[in-house]
Amino acid sequence: MGANAPPQGQHTVALKGFSRFERSAIESSFRLSTLPLARYCCVEALDGARFVIADADHPGVVDDIVAAERQGDTVFVGAQAPEGAMAWTMRPIDPLHLLRQLDAAVALRDTLGTDVPLQPPHARHVQATRPQGLAGEPVPARRATDQPAAPDEPPAGG
Repeated sequence: MGANAPPQGQHTVALKGFSRFERSAIESSFRLSTLPLARYCCVEALDGARFVIADADHPGVVDDIVAAERQGDTVFVGAQAPEGAMAWTMRPIDPLHLLRQLDAAVALRDTLGTDVPLQPPHARHVQATRPQGLAGEPVPARRATDQPAAPDEPPAGG
């Protein structure tokens, strides 16, 4: 480990594109990690982070992460995410959901004994192109954790 490496069990996370309020809420949730030895701390630079949480709706953020080839290390928050994203969730931001995604990534990487980018099988739901809505706008897909209704069940909320 280098001189600037975080202590064992501490994982660096870059937060990109969020408002000050959103950053504060996400950072506060880091204290609630369910993994016994996992702690998260924020860093500014992408290259200094093991993981990234990115506002996919903020202009330029997705382009920066794709250019840095970090989408496999990134949880995207917003209407859509690039192909190969580690995880994706829509707004409103659920800091505990983000934390669970990070905890799952840490557990998987620790089990595999590697720090290669994660591109889970459910990443197929994250496409570079989306079906078009009525006004030609992209239609957001479901989060990986959302379950479709059974064919004979009415849709949720209906």
